[in-house]
Order: sequence, then structure tokens, then C-alpha cells
Amino acid sequence: MPMENSIKIEVNIKRIDQIILEQSLTGPILVKMDTEGHEPEALLGALGAIKHIRWISVDTGPERSGKKTTNQVWKILAEYGFDKIQVSESNIMTAYRSLDNSN
Repeated sequence: MPMENSIKIEVNIKRIDQIILEQSLTGPILVKMDTEGHEPEALLGALGAIKHIRWISVDTGPERSGKKTTNQVWKILAEYGFDKIQVSESNIMTAYRSLDNSN
């Protein structure tokens, strides 16, 4: 919810898979993500190119109306072949996978 002193700014956005495909990135790729509570949706926007992502770092802190996105992000990453998933005390999730395990 916006606060009293907040302002509205329109920004252009691109899906992660769109950026990877437009730049002709073929991997292995590292993605660092901090989307202020929208991590699951941002990851779902990478499914077209997730096979090229080998490492990922995601801030899953309590930025979604005070709730963490850790469980949702973990589930998505595990479903797409990331098997070395860890979460730090500061809610930073890191994950790695072998490219031969890609979907």
C-alpha cells in the first residue's frame, strides 16, 4: 500500500527471459534478483530461458506485505532443476544447478 508521501512513477519492464533471448545469452548465466516481494512472478517471467540460468541469488525477505517469498521461490527453483538451494539468515536464497539438469 502506498504511503502518504509516496509518488507514482511509471517504468518500463521486461521479463527475464525476454532480456536473455534479446541479448542472445546462451549461458551459463548468473541472475541476481531483488524485486521487492515479487520474486515468484519474476521467476515465472524467466521460464522461457531458465534452461540457460546456472546460478541465481534472490532476496526473499519480508517485502510482500510483511511476508517472505522463500517457500514459493524454493518451489519454483526446485521444479526447474536447481538442486543446491540455500537460504542465509538475511533471507538471501542462492541456488545452483548443473546445466545438464535443465528442463
